[in-house]
Amino acid sequence: MRTLVCFLLVWGLLVLSVMGKSIPERPEPARFVNDYASLLAESEAAELERLLLRFDSATTNQVVFASIQSLDGETIEAYAQKWAEDWGIGQKEKNNGVFVLLAKQDRAFRIEVGYGLEGVLTDYESSLIFQLHVLPHLKEGHFFQAFYACAEAILHEIEPTFKLRKEYSPLGNKQWEDEYKVNIPPKPENLTRITDFPDWLSEGLESTLETDILAFEKEYRGNLFFVILPEDWNKEGETLSAVAREIMYEWTLGESMEGKIVVVIDPNTFDLEVSDYWPSFLSSRELTLEDQEGLRKTFREFAEEQKYYGGIKRLINQLGKLQRAKIERVKQQLADWRKEQERPERSWLDVVLDGFLLLLLTLAALIILYILFNFASEAGVTSSGSNSYSSSGSSYSSYSSSSSSSSYSSSGGGYSSSFGGGSFGGGGSTGHW
Repeated sequence: MRTLVCFLLVWGLLVLSVMGKSIPERPEPARFVNDYASLLAESEAAELERLLLRFDSATTNQVVFASIQSLDGETIEAYAQKWAEDWGIGQKEKNNGVFVLLAKQDRAFRIEVGYGLEGVLTDYESSLIFQLHVLPHLKEGHFFQAFYACAEAILHEIEPTFKLRKEYSPLGNKQWEDEYKVNIPPKPENLTRITDFPDWLSEGLESTLETDILAFEKEYRGNLFFVILPEDWNKEGETLSAVAREIMYEWTLGESMEGKIVVVIDPNTFDLEVSDYWPSFLSSRELTLEDQEGLRKTFREFAEEQKYYGGIKRLINQLGKLQRAKIERVKQQLADWRKEQERPERSWLDVVLDGFLLLLLTLAALIILYILFNFASEAGVTSSGSNSYSSSGSSYSSYSSSSSSSSYSSSGGGYSSSFGGGSFGGGGSTGHW
């Protein structure tokens, strides 16, 4: 009986050491956006995929997003690291991968950083990205906004000078062009703060609004642009959201200051979309869906009466009020976060007591091991080298570049995206909402 009990004990330990939530099989071809929890619309996933594809093409740094329903008892830190290693995110020689995991039911969010990027995307920066860019959107249940804001912030931290210009697009790859290309109006040769394709405004009114915009930029340290699209802007079935983001990147707007806001207006429906970005050290990703809806309502009231000048002027004023409120909120969030991170000073007595407690725990563990060893010896259980195993909590075998490579390519394509076997050491940050 004692022999059976001991056998079951050893067998149970072996089972527990290898059990755990399984990692999803990597899709073929590999994807940068893997929405297993079905949190994103198809167009949203494509928009985020396009951003990450271009970043990989331009820099070879790979940022991969995934969502799941539940961790099933696993810690998100261990599971995210194992997933990232298992898929081999990043280049094997550079270890330049970042893996972002969201577990919906656990309300947990993890940014896992590869060895090669831990110097530029530190644990502190990862924590700030979550607090300032991700958390506000998650609290409102806006998962796409949380993912996209997180992606932009990570890309900015890794490559502050990164611009999504056309030379970074994987041109020549028909699959990419058919699935991800967004058609936008050509960039004007003499770009100003207001681009008015349908000629709503006279030169004098544009000049007056430019003065208001420059005052806004001086106060809030962010570039502000208005783009009134041509009437046939969506002849290819583009969405206003995708066009707004593409204009911000393709036209390379907002280079002279830290932040940028681009307001894109549909001249047919008087709808508008605001695409904005603010790096971690300035603010959170500013506008919520409710903020944008308020801006749409404000502008539509003026535009329906063809008061376009008054509508844009009111938008500038409303954006200023939102910026002031957001800045104050960010300052408060930072203050609260720093307060949570502060640790009270410990007296020498606390240190001695902690050391004494650690010593007692160590002795207790040794005694338990000694008892178990004697118990196993008496039961006649011996250990051979064939039954031994090892476990490491910080390292997992990674795919080699030959076994893990998968590509987006076509017969005419010159672009290939591969997960090359990057390694992860547990760097990053975890957040909950």
